[in-house]
Amino acid sequence: MNCSRAPSCGNCGSSNHTKDNCLAATKCRNCGGPHRSDSRKCLARPTRSGAPTKEQMGIYRQAGDREYQAVLRARAAEENAVSIENMNAELTSSQLQENTKTTDNIQASHVEDSTRDARSLFNGNIFLNVYKAPHDPSAVQSLLDWKPTLKTIAIGDFNSVYWAWKPSANSYYGQGEEIERWAEKYNLTCLIVGEPTHRVGNTLDLVFTNISETMAWAGTEECMTNDHLPICGFVPNHKASSASLPTPKGKL
Repeated sequence: MNCSRAPSCGNCGSSNHTKDNCLAATKCRNCGGPHRSDSRKCLARPTRSGAPTKEQMGIYRQAGDREYQAVLRARAAEENAVSIENMNAELTSSQLQENTKTTDNIQASHVEDSTRDARSLFNGNIFLNVYKAPHDPSAVQSLLDWKPTLKTIAIGDFNSVYWAWKPSANSYYGQGEEIERWAEKYNLTCLIVGEPTHRVGNTLDLVFTNISETMAWAGTEECMTNDHLPICGFVPNHKASSASLPTPKGKL
């Protein structure tokens, strides 16, 4: 099949070079999504049976660009989190010692918060347990007014659908754009992207953090009394690692 298009890089889609060892972020030339241009998953990829219509291409490229931007934002936030931690910015010792219990080098305490969400201090990391009531625009305000620390994890039921964490969504609700702006302002990475956390298939339960190497995912086991899947994760204990101690991990 003859093609009139100029040769391009299979990794980033650029026509300025054609080397496959490109170090740029992977981007499809056809739809703009975060995959190689020759990927079979690309719906906009030219085939022998014909090309997509103009209307179809518009839809494919819009979805691909949103997914690509979500990947770029997650990568940028992760890099920012690493840079911040490299500056050795820590909570003050007085904050760590106040109302703190110590067991096997692990510190945990409850922190009073003016918001309705529960906030806890664990090994110097702030955990914010979020619940945003659905169909209530005012419910998100307490989260937006809160300023995260340098070592923060915000986790819970956000009841929001937005392209940044569900690229395939056709409609948005639950103040998702405001939540995304809040996360971007404080360099928080969304760890749950494109992964259903609700039995209906939506991504409603989210995890935002600025702690490098933190991981989170939706559990596979369903809770019989809840229509949401459990959120599991791993938070590195950098202090313990530097002292050659085992790192606690498990469900958040």
